[in-house]
Amino acid sequence: MKRSVLLLVLEMVACCLLNCSRPAEPPELAKRLADPLAQTAAVKEVVAAPADRLPMLLRWTTQPPDMYPLEPLFVGLADVFWELRTVEAIDFLIKNVALERSNKSNVWNKADSVVVFNFPAAAALIRIGTPACEPLRIAYDQWAWKHFERRPLLFAISRIRCKNDFRAVRTFILGDLENELITLKSGMRLNKEEE
Repeated sequence: MKRSVLLLVLEMVACCLLNCSRPAEPPELAKRLADPLAQTAAVKEVVAAPADRLPMLLRWTTQPPDMYPLEPLFVGLADVFWELRTVEAIDFLIKNVALERSNKSNVWNKADSVVVFNFPAAAALIRIGTPACEPLRIAYDQWAWKHFERRPLLFAISRIRCKNDFRAVRTFILGDLENELITLKSGMRLNKEEE
């Protein structure tokens, strides 16, 4: 009797260890939000009953499910937050503002609608509107060295009615450009002196 109980306990421990070591399967909704073919239907499903799913989606912004790559899921999350104008997602959207839906060569020379489509986090920030102004300005000030992320941030700021913030960012940019120009001119002067 003792032997059979011991074997049963060992079986349970082994089974638990095997199951614990296996990575958790991402939730079905996460898979559909990350799948470009199923994404639209998944977004509509969440929008139809946001109270049921929004807390989980907001949790995924800081603790995403185990899946690789995460970028397609983040695109789906940005689309949901765009639809629902989710103010609680502003930090996530700013952090992922440069996330592109597709790797088009240069969308910046295209119409605004193309830029909005290709940068879903920036689009969501624009739709959320003025609650995003101050966090966007702060992010721009902190990300002075991240040129790739600054452009979508500026795009969002300029499309929202962030009057005071837009003026502050404009002043910051002009000052930044002036400093870069001074650095460039002094470097050119040094090069001429060496010749």
